[in-house]
Amino acid sequence: MKVAIVGAGLSGLSCARELIRHGINPVIFEKQSYMGQTTDISCCILKIFSRHCRDPLKYLRKNYGVSLTPMHILDKIVIYGPTRQAVVRGNLGYIFKRGQESYSMQNQIAKDADLNILYDSYVNVSDIRNEFDYIVAATGESSIPEELNLWKTTRYTRVRVASVIGDFDVHVLKLWVNTEYAKNACAYMVCFNRKMAYLVLVINDISQSEMDTCWDIFLDKEDIRLDRIIELADYRYREGFACPVRAGNVFLAGNAAGVTDDLLGFGSIKAIESGTIAARSLAENLDYNRQLAPLLKDAENLHRYLETVRTFDNNDYDRLITLLGLPVVKRFIYRNPFSRL
Repeated sequence: MKVAIVGAGLSGLSCARELIRHGINPVIFEKQSYMGQTTDISCCILKIFSRHCRDPLKYLRKNYGVSLTPMHILDKIVIYGPTRQAVVRGNLGYIFKRGQESYSMQNQIAKDADLNILYDSYVNVSDIRNEFDYIVAATGESSIPEELNLWKTTRYTRVRVASVIGDFDVHVLKLWVNTEYAKNACAYMVCFNRKMAYLVLVINDISQSEMDTCWDIFLDKEDIRLDRIIELADYRYREGFACPVRAGNVFLAGNAAGVTDDLLGFGSIKAIESGTIAARSLAENLDYNRQLAPLLKDAENLHRYLETVRTFDNNDYDRLITLLGLPVVKRFIYRNPFSRL
C-alpha cells in the first residue's frame, strides 16, 4: 500500500507513526526544510479542556501509545479582565514547546519512528493523487480541503507572537481579555524558560494596521514592561471546518479537517488524535468520517462556545472573571472530573 502524507506537523507525524506500527511506510511531503511550524512557541495543554479524562497525557499514552514529556507543569493561571482579576492554582496542565528543538512536541512524536520525509517539497493533491493509494492531508491549514471544495470558512484571525526577554515564572500562564485591544478574543503569555516567554495577541477580523494599534494599546493599558522583544511575527489564518473529512482516497486531518483550535495550543491533543485516527482508519479499512465524529463534535461545540464569548462586552468579562475567582467555582471547574459535562 502506497500512502502519502502532506505536512510534517503534529497530525502528519502522528499519522506516519501509527501507519508504521501497522507495517505501512508512508512518504511525507513537507514544503518547509524542517518539521513543524515556522515560529517556535510554547503552548499549553489544560486538563480542563480534556474531554476524555483528567490527564490528557495519560490518555494519549493509553489509547494511542504516544508518550510526551512537558517542559513545565502548569500550576497557576492568572486571568486579567478590564477591572477584575482571578487566580487559579493547582495541577492545571502542561507547557510544551512547538518548534525545532529535540524536545519539541513534533520531535518527541517523530523520534521513535524511521520517517521518510521529503523536505522542501510543495505538492498539490491533484499532482500525486494517482501515484498513491491514499493521501492524508495534514497541512495545518485549509488549502487542500478548499482545493477539494470541502472547506467552509467561519472567520479570519490575526495573531501576533512576540518572543520577549524578562524575569518569568515558568509554571504560570497569564491571560488577558479586554475589548479595547483584543476585541472578542484575548492575549496571553506562556513561558519558555525563566528568562524568555511568548506574548501573544489574538484578534478576529481585523486589518494589519488595526493589529499594530491594538498591540500598542495592549502593552500600554496592561502596563506590560518587557526587557526586550527579540522577535515579532504576525499570522493570519482561517477558522473553519471540512465536510466530509474524506473524499475518495484523500483523508483530512488536524487543521485541514477543522478539528483543532490553536488558541494556547489547545488543538495539540486533537491534532495527534486525528492523525492517528486517520492512520487506523486507513490501515484497518474503517469509516473515517464516523471515527472522527467525536472530534468534529468537540470542534463544533467549541465553535459555539467561542461565538457566545465573542458577544461579551467588558462588563460581561468582569462578571465572568469574578465568577471564576470564587473558591467553590474553582473547585468544581478545575478539580471535579465531571465538570466537562
